[in-house]
Amino acid sequence: MGVIDLQNYSIIKSKNQDTNVYIMHKLLLPMSQINESFPRLEKAWNLVQERGVFVDPTNTFKATVRGSGSMSYQVNLALGTCQCRDHQIHPEFFCKHLHALDIMEKMRIGEIEVEN
Repeated sequence: MGVIDLQNYSIIKSKNQDTNVYIMHKLLLPMSQINESFPRLEKAWNLVQERGVFVDPTNTFKATVRGSGSMSYQVNLALGTCQCRDHQIHPEFFCKHLHALDIMEKMRIGEIEVEN
């Protein structure tokens, strides 16, 4: 099993400038899951930057997240569920919508810090 330490790891370069995302804990994931997750994380970060995540004000673990085109999906972070096709086909991975809500929640509680 491979281990990746994402603490102080710049995971995304934004369109206009470098953006560093700091994660305050270590992830222990198999390399296959890491390789599958990075493209989803990049797309999730773009959704966050483009304000495509609409968090439920009464429950921050639920959101409506914009998908491709005019589609939007109901996401429940606590249950790890999303209505999108990617999540239905690969339920073992977080889709970009779940990652986007996870990023928003971690930013809210200060676990992820964004510096421009």
